[in-house]
Amino acid sequence: MIPLSNRGVLQKQTEETAIAIRSEARQVETLLDQRVRMVSVVARRASWFGRALSKDATVPGPSTSWGSISFGSRRAISLSNTYRHAGYYALFPVVPNATPENNRFVANICNTEDWPAICAPPKEMYEGTVRMLLEYGATMHEHMKLLEEMKSEDLTFENVIEPFLAEEEQVLYAFHTLWTRMLTDWPSSRELHADFMKIHELTINEVSAKWKYDVFFKAVKTLCERNETTDRWKRRLADFYYLQMKSIAMGETSKKHEQFVGHDSFVEHYILRYRTVLQNSEDMEDIQVTDRAVFNDAPPEVTKYEEGPWLVTATAKSIKPILTYCSDKAVRATVWDKWISRASKPHNLARVTSNARTIETIRRHQGKKAALLGFTTYAEYRLAYKMAESPKIVRKFTKALARRMRPLFDDRMQAWSDFAAEKEKLYTLAPSDLYYICRREAETLHEIDSLDLMYHFPFWPTFENMLEVLSYIFGVLFEDVTNCNLDRCHPDIRIFTLTDSSGLHLGRLYVDPFERPNKCCTWDALLGRSKLLFTQL
Repeated sequence: MIPLSNRGVLQKQTEETAIAIRSEARQVETLLDQRVRMVSVVARRASWFGRALSKDATVPGPSTSWGSISFGSRRAISLSNTYRHAGYYALFPVVPNATPENNRFVANICNTEDWPAICAPPKEMYEGTVRMLLEYGATMHEHMKLLEEMKSEDLTFENVIEPFLAEEEQVLYAFHTLWTRMLTDWPSSRELHADFMKIHELTINEVSAKWKYDVFFKAVKTLCERNETTDRWKRRLADFYYLQMKSIAMGETSKKHEQFVGHDSFVEHYILRYRTVLQNSEDMEDIQVTDRAVFNDAPPEVTKYEEGPWLVTATAKSIKPILTYCSDKAVRATVWDKWISRASKPHNLARVTSNARTIETIRRHQGKKAALLGFTTYAEYRLAYKMAESPKIVRKFTKALARRMRPLFDDRMQAWSDFAAEKEKLYTLAPSDLYYICRREAETLHEIDSLDLMYHFPFWPTFENMLEVLSYIFGVLFEDVTNCNLDRCHPDIRIFTLTDSSGLHLGRLYVDPFERPNKCCTWDALLGRSKLLFTQL
């Protein structure tokens, strides 16, 4: 038992100890945060890359596996009968050992070669891009430290924005090259989608991190207020940065900025939930097409599987061919109704299957974000920092466009209705019929058989004729350089060099049009830009 006379003294000493411990924890947190930022990764991003990523089946232990070194402290203190815990932890990522000396992809970009090493091993490309992103983040952190030491009168475009532009251009070029490779020629893996999302998330966070520094906002604001920059592109870039930072509540009071960030976090969370529920919706799982005759005039890529039944999945790639080529009105109507009403009704008590409340939550938090910055509606907030400026201007434009387009639309709608009544015995056109009727009416009007016509337009001759038309219109020259030992992922791919009328090399066009295994898209094109083009922006 503690004497009553000593309990007050003991409680005071305990509280002072608790305050000292919390102060020590905050100091350690600050120190660790500085060390973490030096490698440009905060703790939540380190854990995001915490799993092993296998990019090459021939490599049992790829170096894209991310580890972490953790430091922690956990202390408990007793206040009466209540136990409180104060502590800290930090996760330091193991940065990939990808340098120009041992990574061909990184060396290619650092040497400013005008064509990427797109045939480099997938593991090298992924590791190299991650390493470049992390180093770019460290560069930005160091740059912000330098800005804190500068005086306002010493700020110029050359020491505020220009120091990181070259490295940012390299990082974005690396990311888009990796993205192209992942979409067109990447080892099949159930983790591929996760790899997409993680590298995309890392890129967004590292490239946009500069907009969250208060010192950078003040420096850019000073540049815009002075308006001393003579080059037009520099003024536009500074204005863009300023408006972008204004749109995320930079320059507002700390309380408003904290509230804005809170609402923005809720929006991100519920948008992710919306997409997840939409992706996992069961509304499309029971739609099957069993009659092959309803696709008699469909092209080969739609009917590549001759034997049914055919299951309709909830993707645009599956829905559009059904609406365009299926001659059964009932099937089209069922697919359309289920497509537009996905995730709109609850079907399962064990999990969320409806997005109705999610959409309302997103709308509410978006409205609060706008209100914090003084806007009446979210539409006003979104347009205030863009060329359109306000919803009033957008409405004026759309009304003028509708007034001019309406007569043409009414004429075409009448033609489609007449054709549907005469040829298809459809006397009332539904939205689900328009894809099919528009195609059939055009083919009948111009007496064209699409299945027969497609064999008269093989891809490459048609593409070359298109390039000739573009050359004539824009005064540029496309030249096939496929046989010049440039990297390409498949023999079907062709590469064209692009020059203007004066002979200035503008870049190369990487054209990958055909489907194949491990390719996510049916078409892809990559414009490889040279260093010369970048320096003349």
